[in-house]
Amino acid sequence: TILGGSAYICNTQFINMTNGININSANNVTIDNCEFVNISGTAINSNAYGANVNITDNIFLDNRQSIYLGADAQIENNYFSNSQMSYDSDVYVGCCGNWALLRNNTFLYGGD
Repeated sequence: TILGGSAYICNTQFINMTNGININSANNVTIDNCEFVNISGTAINSNAYGANVNITDNIFLDNRQSIYLGADAQIENNYFSNSQMSYDSDVYVGCCGNWALLRNNTFLYGGD
């Protein structure tokens, strides 16, 4: 869990976990070049108070839900495959952000 402040998470594997990264009231969070595999909850989650979340060059495989954000988000160059679709969508950018950018992502075998 990231509580406030800024964070840069890179080159990290999250495998066979309940949840991956929880962004709680943090600003300027970058998650880069990580792998999220077989996450039974949500790989990257934020509450409504996170801001400026950059998610780039990551791999998401066999997750129940990959990204659930209530924050401003830039989601680029990620690979999503075989989401379990237990939730409505593999990537959800919700109610409390002002903007979201999804660019150059690949979705295969489930997810929306």
